[in-house]
Amino acid sequence: MAIFNIVQYRVMWDYEDHFGKVQLRFPNGEWSPQITVTNPTEFQVLVDLLRNEQPVFFDSDNERIQTGPESVGEQET
Repeated sequence: MAIFNIVQYRVMWDYEDHFGKVQLRFPNGEWSPQITVTNPTEFQVLVDLLRNEQPVFFDSDNERIQTGPESVGEQET
């Protein structure tokens, strides 16, 4: 299983055609291919995850973005 730490991201939303694009950057400096998201709610959840959680990883085998382990009830600042 290949899991990469996400160190940066960039997003865009096309408000005329109603889709978003997300691109992830990894520690080796490489950027992922653009991920297209057509559901606005899903796009919002994805951006929220990238913006507010850490660490965040990309699982290339299952094509998903996930957080690292977190304590229950953790108070993030």
